[in-house]
Amino acid sequence: MVSYQPPQCNSLPLRTTLLACHDGFLLGPWLESAKKLAQDEEQEKQFEWNARTQITMWFDNTKEEASLLRDYGNKYWSGLLRDYYGPRAAIYFKYLTQSLEEGGEFRLKDWRREWIKLTDDWQNSRKAFPVKSSGNALNTSRWLFDKYLGSSADNIQSLNEAATEIDLIQLAQTVAHSLYLEYVIPLSFKLLITSPTALVLSSAMNARLLNRH
Repeated sequence: MVSYQPPQCNSLPLRTTLLACHDGFLLGPWLESAKKLAQDEEQEKQFEWNARTQITMWFDNTKEEASLLRDYGNKYWSGLLRDYYGPRAAIYFKYLTQSLEEGGEFRLKDWRREWIKLTDDWQNSRKAFPVKSSGNALNTSRWLFDKYLGSSADNIQSLNEAATEIDLIQLAQTVAHSLYLEYVIPLSFKLLITSPTALVLSSAMNARLLNRH
């Protein structure tokens, strides 16, 4: 599996940690709910494959042409982000880096071939994922905020103002306006491959929302 080597992917493990703090952002319950409907082992395998396929890519029956039925069921889930979207983005950055360093064209077919293989392998995997959250979302958000921006009064004030004016997606897209990866990660996930600043901005808003309850 491709690891998160590019600097743009550095925030993915941290986002996974934050997402894992809430049951509603876990991949495990989705897969387990599908498996529970099965009446035998073979059916369980088929149902899990269906559940994995629905949130990734359907009908990827060629080696170099990604299906148009992809990512329409994408989810902002911890296991999916860590084990599928992260490696998929890393594949893209690998070929992008090669093309820039070698001064050649982007190897589109090679990228697609590796992306589709990654998808097939992930869909056929039987790896189990947590069904219960771990960690505290508020404490994790505060830790991420302190890690990257510290407790500067100016930083806190600017983030508070931003959080009241625009939502998370808009804010992250503003920070990462020059990075558009429609074919690397789903449209709604463009904010994930960004600088640590975007991660902290979202964490700051998470903390504000949690403090209201």
